[in-house]
Amino acid sequence: MRRLLAFLLGGLVTLTTFAPAAPASAETALTVTQAGMSNIQGALRAYVYAESAYDITRIVARLRLARSQEVVATVDEFTLRSDGTPQNGMWRSGPLSLQSSEYDVVMDVHDAGGRLNQFSFRYDHRAATVFSSFEATPGRVDVEHDEVTYRGRLARATGEPVTGVLVQVGGGSSTRTDVDGVFTGRVVVRRDVNLNAYFMGSSDAKPSFSGSVPITHGKVSARFAEFAVDRTQVDQDNPNITYRGRLLYRASDGTERPAPRTRVQFVAEESVRGETVTDAEGRFSATAPVFCLCSVHVRTSDVMVEAVESQRIPISVLRITTRLSMSVQPHFSHHEHVAVGTKLERRSGGGWAPMSYRRLTIGYRGPKPGSTNLVTTAEGHAVWEVKPTRADGWYVRYDDGDRAYAPSEATSDVAVPFRTAFTGLRFPRTAVLGDYIRVRGDLVRTQIPLAFKPDSGLLSLEFSPDNKHWKSVGNTYVPSGQSFGLGGRATRSGYWRMRLWPEPMDQPTVSAAHYVKAARKVYMTPFNASPKPVRKGAKLTVKGLVHTDYPAWVPVRRRPVSIYFLPKGSKKWTYMGRATTNDKGSYSKTFVAVRDGSWRAWVAAQPGWFSAVSASRFVDVR
Repeated sequence: MRRLLAFLLGGLVTLTTFAPAAPASAETALTVTQAGMSNIQGALRAYVYAESAYDITRIVARLRLARSQEVVATVDEFTLRSDGTPQNGMWRSGPLSLQSSEYDVVMDVHDAGGRLNQFSFRYDHRAATVFSSFEATPGRVDVEHDEVTYRGRLARATGEPVTGVLVQVGGGSSTRTDVDGVFTGRVVVRRDVNLNAYFMGSSDAKPSFSGSVPITHGKVSARFAEFAVDRTQVDQDNPNITYRGRLLYRASDGTERPAPRTRVQFVAEESVRGETVTDAEGRFSATAPVFCLCSVHVRTSDVMVEAVESQRIPISVLRITTRLSMSVQPHFSHHEHVAVGTKLERRSGGGWAPMSYRRLTIGYRGPKPGSTNLVTTAEGHAVWEVKPTRADGWYVRYDDGDRAYAPSEATSDVAVPFRTAFTGLRFPRTAVLGDYIRVRGDLVRTQIPLAFKPDSGLLSLEFSPDNKHWKSVGNTYVPSGQSFGLGGRATRSGYWRMRLWPEPMDQPTVSAAHYVKAARKVYMTPFNASPKPVRKGAKLTVKGLVHTDYPAWVPVRRRPVSIYFLPKGSKKWTYMGRATTNDKGSYSKTFVAVRDGSWRAWVAAQPGWFSAVSASRFVDVR
């Protein structure tokens, strides 16, 4: 420290220092205690204080213009001052010649132990500046005369003018110096202020401040001659109100004049919602958001004008219409989970827009009413899953107590039917054309004990030739708690099924289809074997008639007829021969009588016809 004081006593010194990090080992570390630039009696030098356990062998300083990577000067000749040692002392360079500017300096210090200590600092070598003069008039302003004219001169410390640089005055005005360093301008002042000029500095000149010039202001009385708003009703989508008016002040001669450049605040619910400034005629106009059931007004907010308010205008809020729609999952029944969906929308322009993330109350009415709260999605939807057990009425309600949106509600009275099924159905496999098919069975509600049967409902027996196109051939009502029976005329082969039509308490159901083969019935009457009795070895004639009665009596023509004989005491019929019917359906066949026994005829089945067998006739052979 004594060496440093002795060095500084020689004259004016400008320096930059730094504090390096603590060394890892005091015995072996290379440390720098101080470094910078000095300017003594006009001689600019770089210096460094360093200490090491080894001799310090080399020091190099590299200078760059501030915020630039280009090296403009390199200094590698440093001399140890006489009061130091090679391990601990002050080293300084010879005189340096630098242009006025800011510099980033990087210094490398090496010792005999191979160690390097590198550090950097910024050195300001710009010329000092001073405002040799600064004045402003007038010293007092009012609402109509609020401009101040200023004039001054900026020079270097040597007296040379600083030319072409920007000078700021009062935070609201700026101007440039001319070739003589002189600057002039005007600035608006609307309060008490100590006005001064400020030079922010340049690449070769340092910043500086001027002295202050006090400016005072006067205050006048005023009134709002006009105040109006473009609308007195707002809503959530249209909250902005445009307000306008005019402010007048009373001059010293007693006349009212427009108050120019005066700040005016727009107030709602005793809070400022907007601010504007009057024009040269004292008029103002601006837009501000207001969403409240309240009154609005304007007031002055300017030190040049006394505080004054306008009359108040009441504002009302129009609640936007909302609507709820409800949808219930179709085809559900008792004890099944069902989705109840809803959508919340609001009026928007000429249409409707979804309301996102709003709380809804969804519930049902009945002996055990219940409800829950849901929040709508981004698209305004909400879904509630319930398990109904009877006919229920659902409702959804929106009412957040929000002054922006009106409440809404939707209801849905829904019948909750039972799921039904047919059990024990009995269909015939075949049917005679023209005869009635009789179907029997039970209808039950499947979600409760099977013994519980519907006590109402319309049943239909349906027929389809192709299992695709169905028509009803018979109807009946469900007998209360009993099995049902229902019939229909068989006109062709095809499929049959049962149907329960929809009822308020029961879901419709359809049974599986059953195929029933329908064909004509063949009759073999009369039939006879004669003569009776007959002599053994004599001829015996078997004859008869084959016909059908659907759709009317018709002979069966050209149909083979098989003749069978059952000897007396036997159980096995024996084929005896074949006859063919004529156009009248008649047939006959002659045999030789051999022994006692019975005779009968048989016609085989063909498409659309059933087989048939005649009655048997006993013949006594003697």
